[in-house]
Amino acid sequence: MPGSESETRAAARRTMYRALTVIAMAPILDEAGKIGEVVRRTPRPLVDEVLVVDDGSSDGSGEVARAAGATILPMGRTVGVGGRGRCAARRLRLRGGARL
Repeated sequence: MPGSESETRAAARRTMYRALTVIAMAPILDEAGKIGEVVRRTPRPLVDEVLVVDDGSSDGSGEVARAAGATILPMGRTVGVGGRGRCAARRLRLRGGARL
């Protein structure tokens, strides 16, 4: 609906960030007990996407994050901090963001 609160926030965000996409990235490895709350507490008026990079979790962390509203980038195996960061940075560039 035109003029809705969400549209107003989106317009303000575009102005603030010069039309860049803002992505919050959270790397996880077996964080099912915590990641849902992290995703839910992300300030959605400021963030376009919550990207959870799943570094080979075996406890269902990715599913918990997805259920909370995150986009999951599954690594399929443990690649470490550097690998997660590189994958997240590639995703950010593809989405039009400039900083991670």
